[in-house]
Amino acid sequence: MVGQETLMEDNLADDDIEIELAPIAVQLAFVQQLLGNTPEAMEAYTGIINRNLADESSLAVAINNLVVLKGPKDISDSLRKLDRLIEKGNGAQRFQLSNGLESKLSPKDISAFPCSY
Repeated sequence: MVGQETLMEDNLADDDIEIELAPIAVQLAFVQQLLGNTPEAMEAYTGIINRNLADESSLAVAINNLVVLKGPKDISDSLRKLDRLIEKGNGAQRFQLSNGLESKLSPKDISAFPCSY
């Protein structure tokens, strides 16, 4: 992957390398999605989510894009993945993106979430 050799030369641990490259991995998965390579994109998104080493915004994009690719299939799994991104609240605001994620994403990114408010 792009940048991996440089990070390896800096003697970073494998997990640290994966964390640094997570945004690029998500972007590459999105390219696969745009090219119509749905199985490859789904596999990449799933790997990113399962390893749980991505930064919050990359993880959010991977989860959102995987949910969109799956569509109505396996909706319970999709809802569990989305639940990782949402903090339940009281009163007028029913939920918000967790861990300050909202401040890390652009308004366009936030509006792309299937459960956006």
